[in-house]
Amino acid sequence: MKRLALLLFVCGVCALPAFAQKKNKPEKETPKNMATPAETKPATATPAQPVVAYSDTIRKVRKPLKKEELEEAIVYNSIPKALLNADSVYVMTFPQSCCYTLPAELGKFKHLQALYMAYADLSVLDSTIVLFPNLQILDLKYNKLKDLPKELAKLQNLETLDLQKNQFTAFPKVITQIPNLRYLDISQNLGLMKTGTIPTELGNMKELESLNLAGNMLNKIPATIANLAKLRELYLNVNRLGAFPLELLKLPSLEILDLRKNGLKTIPNEIAGLKRLKKLDVSGNQFTAVPDAILELTTLEVLDLRENQITTLPTAITKLKNLKELHLEKNKFTAEEINRIRNAMGFVTNIYF
Repeated sequence: MKRLALLLFVCGVCALPAFAQKKNKPEKETPKNMATPAETKPATATPAQPVVAYSDTIRKVRKPLKKEELEEAIVYNSIPKALLNADSVYVMTFPQSCCYTLPAELGKFKHLQALYMAYADLSVLDSTIVLFPNLQILDLKYNKLKDLPKELAKLQNLETLDLQKNQFTAFPKVITQIPNLRYLDISQNLGLMKTGTIPTELGNMKELESLNLAGNMLNKIPATIANLAKLRELYLNVNRLGAFPLELLKLPSLEILDLRKNGLKTIPNEIAGLKRLKKLDVSGNQFTAVPDAILELTTLEVLDLRENQITTLPTAITKLKNLKELHLEKNKFTAEEINRIRNAMGFVTNIYF
């Protein structure tokens, strides 16, 4: 019995160090921000993120969309709906009479590239327009704008600016500082008749391809317009020029020239130098005969001579072999002359009397 007790005593002493070591071993701490098992909620399945689509979005917002991409982009016409997908809003349009100035929420759409606010009742375009560095199209026609912010010049990607029928009393010079503007419409701003001119800075717009200055009661065009070597379309109709602006003869890329209702009586022979001219509109002027200069424009496809005092067409007009459309309405042709013209100009697809 004594031996058994001694054996148990010895075994107990040997086990003490191991027990003590186990007792003193520090427990693994739970990080403060980690939930304990009792606090952990059942995991819910999270759908996989479309990595390719996300990467594509990132790619697009780094630079302006291509023209075809912009044409296919979703057009948002409601700010609440657009806010649900703010990072992918490229095109916004607003209803009529919506806004005195740009809505504050518009600033959330950093990647905006086309903004349509025609007929919006807009009276002020403030400096927040600079928040959209990728803006390519800005349509502000039929509003009440009288001035434009200087920040507009910072829009490096702006190509199209429509300011038709606003209330400008002078041509905003900041427009001439937009570096890559290609299409400008500032027509029907009758307030411009107070000056009747366009500033010489117009010649700085070297990328301009289409310029609409119609219906502004202009009596003069700056000589610097000759610097616009890329200009393809020029609309000067319904002004007060009185004579053909000789500066236009230096526009080598011109394809469309509209001089309707300007009180013109003659056209200089040098117009034959416009080798790319396809459409010429000199309707509503004071011609009593077809100017000889026109007969040398062999690239013409459309010629509009309506609403003049012309009584006959010269035989040489048959040299215009590329002509597809000829307008002769509201002139002074006899029935006999009309028949002669039809027979002589049979190669023209559409002739209007």
